[in-house]
Amino acid sequence: MMNKIKKFSRFILLLEERGSDIAVRTVVRDIINLFKSGLTGIFYLPQDRNTNFGEYKYFTGADEENESDEDEYDDEYDDEDQEISVKYDFPDFPIYFFVKVKLVQNRRIKRFRIDASAGLFDIDVTITYNPNVDMKPYWNEMSAELNVDVAHELEHLLQHYHGEFQDETSDYSSNLEYYMLPVEIPAQIAGFKRLYDLERKRGSVVTLDSLVRKWFDSNRYLSKLNSEDEEKIISNILSNFEKKYGYK
Repeated sequence: MMNKIKKFSRFILLLEERGSDIAVRTVVRDIINLFKSGLTGIFYLPQDRNTNFGEYKYFTGADEENESDEDEYDDEYDDEDQEISVKYDFPDFPIYFFVKVKLVQNRRIKRFRIDASAGLFDIDVTITYNPNVDMKPYWNEMSAELNVDVAHELEHLLQHYHGEFQDETSDYSSNLEYYMLPVEIPAQIAGFKRLYDLERKRGSVVTLDSLVRKWFDSNRYLSKLNSEDEEKIISNILSNFEKKYGYK
């Protein structure tokens, strides 16, 4: 009986992984298409895929003439008042969800930065970019970053759905402790698994180790880790990845 339960549980997990792959691919495509529109502001996907964006209030982030790095936008615009009537619904993925996308201009950064977080039924993605930089050469880089982030946050949605997510955001005293939280490790693995599979499908000869290190190297503005702590986290990710999938 226990073997049947384990097999069924594994079957459900495999279905969810397949559903997550489809969800990540669709969401990333929609975000990239929205970004290519050249607009700035707050948008909701999939609801806004066919919306007249001219109705939106736009804002830009801090530029080189502004000492603040905080986003500037109309205070009267409250996204909590937005009615989200259309959500993503994917076969084999058990959650209906939407994605709030914030596109912000900031001439003080080199190219672009992406930050993401998840709630119970939603994902927030903020892309801050330099409007003076031609982004066409960086589409693949942006796509890779989004694949990692969206897969990571979808894992958090699944954790909420299965009752596995515990709000431990106040239970850590350092960035190292944050990256080692029990809810963060599976999400990290999900994100890097997605990127690794993509690179292999494209025929790239890459290792998981190199992908993980490249991500941390590119995202030090987010992780804010010293080299010793970064190495501990990378080792932890690789070790847990191998335990789950049998390879690294």
